[in-house]
Amino acid sequence: MNLVIVESGAKAKTIQKYLGSDYLVTSCYGHIQKIDEKSDLTRSDGDNLPRPKWVFIDKKAKEFVTKSKKTIKTKKIGMVYAATDPDREGELIAFRLAELFEKTVPVKRMVFQEITKNAIQKALEKADRNGSIDSNMVNSALVRTYVDRLVGFGCSKYLQNALKKYKKKGLSMGRVQTPTLGFVLEREEKIKSHKPEKYYEFHIMAHGFTFKAIFKNPYKKNKHQTKDLEEVKGIQNLLKTQKTLVLKTVKTRDGKSNPPNPFSTDTFIQAAGNQGISPKAAMTGAQKLYQSGKITYMRTDSTRINPSFESLIAKEVEQKFGKNYLSNKTSKIKKKDKAKIQDAHEAIRTTTLQSSGVEQTSKRIYEIILKRTLASQMAASKNKTLTLVASLGDEVDFAAVQTYVTFAGYQKIYGKSEEKIPSFSKGENFEKLSMSKPHGLLAKETKPPARYKQYTLIQKMKDTGIGRPSTYVSTVEKLTQREYVKVVKGNIFPESIANPVMDVAAWWGNETLGHLFNPGFTQSFEDELDRIERGQSPAEPIWGAVRNYFQNRKNQMGNQISLLQAEFLKTKIFAYAVQDKKFWKKILSDSDKIVELKHGEKLNLKKHLKKLFECFEKKTGLTADLRVIPKKTATEIIEVAL
Repeated sequence: MNLVIVESGAKAKTIQKYLGSDYLVTSCYGHIQKIDEKSDLTRSDGDNLPRPKWVFIDKKAKEFVTKSKKTIKTKKIGMVYAATDPDREGELIAFRLAELFEKTVPVKRMVFQEITKNAIQKALEKADRNGSIDSNMVNSALVRTYVDRLVGFGCSKYLQNALKKYKKKGLSMGRVQTPTLGFVLEREEKIKSHKPEKYYEFHIMAHGFTFKAIFKNPYKKNKHQTKDLEEVKGIQNLLKTQKTLVLKTVKTRDGKSNPPNPFSTDTFIQAAGNQGISPKAAMTGAQKLYQSGKITYMRTDSTRINPSFESLIAKEVEQKFGKNYLSNKTSKIKKKDKAKIQDAHEAIRTTTLQSSGVEQTSKRIYEIILKRTLASQMAASKNKTLTLVASLGDEVDFAAVQTYVTFAGYQKIYGKSEEKIPSFSKGENFEKLSMSKPHGLLAKETKPPARYKQYTLIQKMKDTGIGRPSTYVSTVEKLTQREYVKVVKGNIFPESIANPVMDVAAWWGNETLGHLFNPGFTQSFEDELDRIERGQSPAEPIWGAVRNYFQNRKNQMGNQISLLQAEFLKTKIFAYAVQDKKFWKKILSDSDKIVELKHGEKLNLKKHLKKLFECFEKKTGLTADLRVIPKKTATEIIEVAL
């Protein structure tokens, strides 16, 4: 008998049906071990990766290993297959399983992208031939784990000390989490600084078309907008005598819409979001579908579908719609993304082309994926854009634009069908004009950028390169859990604590290199992890560089006053200085640190500051606070701050 270890109970039940009685399928429920919190990751020699102590995540994980070892012995297990998820984290779990079991029984790595009988059988055969754990993927996962632990723990502890006055529990910073919070704050700043500008449009409804006035003085190069109210009122006056629009030109332009790529994680979340499904709900639903064998693995950057399944889609499309609805091109992956995607990975797609057997609660998400799976392999849709330009009394031109579907192509899946294009002739008159709302004179104003929604923030993470499929949803959820942001009617607002958190984050770096929570650093680090995973870069130098940078910044910040200390200097010590503004002004404006008092006496700044501190230390209520500030540091701060 053989033992197969997967990550979820639902997955175990599905796979057990496919493998039969010769295999026992069980679940470890994700990560079973973590780095001991007492481990000091900075003590690794040179660039060598640390070798920290690993401990069980919880009692349940320890019981799983104990029970599994007992099963191996009693059932005489001949082989253990570590069949964890086909990504970096799954490889790390498999690595830990091998460390725990390989002294008792051989452990092989088993990888699959979908949970179907055929896929499981092939994965088993491949594991028997060459079931070694991918050391590059493991190293990539380890470097990520070490850095996140080093940076996350170290910086979060500093954050909690720096923001003690807020009396807020659970304050933390993270390599991906914190720059994502920065995006929210950056957007909020743009919204607050936005100054609305008024502009005008004039619309006329005629013959079922919305005709928009073409202005002589357009606003921001948009010919249908103007800031000249008098020009718009002139149209109103003209309509008192002119009641007919006369067609000047009739033009058509051919166009097409190419089919979308199959879903990757971010585009799936985006599509679900457009239908009102939150990222968490979308990924939870997809997880259930994957575990029950209905879709392929849902955490992926890939947009590739394997050729054998593409053939099945082609047969389905041809049978359902006709051969002309088939795409004559294979899906293409952008060059910049191709290097990041392991060839074994597929896009998110259904494992069959039917909806039967899908639970009702998952049907909506399944239909979204099924339609995209089919659409991705279909022909482009074709259209014609009709443009009508009409004149009002030979004084003002109006234009109407309408697009008609001439061949539905892939859009057939989404309910589109061919449309009839109306026929018009130059010189034709439109006499039934309507200027009632929502037409006529429209007074508008520019809008600030929209606040992020959860799925648009995830798209920003993807576009900036600071996240990966396994971290998108958890990162956004963490911002809400930490109460750094709140979600109101789907829109993300920063909470009051967000700005102080980012102020502290900015201290972890310098102008030349940026800081540890800068999107640029996070993106480059993610790229390096990908290179390690692909075997293109060794893990050790990358770990060593980040560790050394963190250590240097930590040491420098040990000599830097905290936000609380800086505030104390400003509100307590500086308050005394207000009593003698001219004296302080003289001290700070003199570069050679020698000041001349009113009566002609010259005074050394450093000596005087020393006397000032001695004086302040005698003041009631100041002694304890002053002792936490090194005099040398405080002196330097005073010199700069005022």
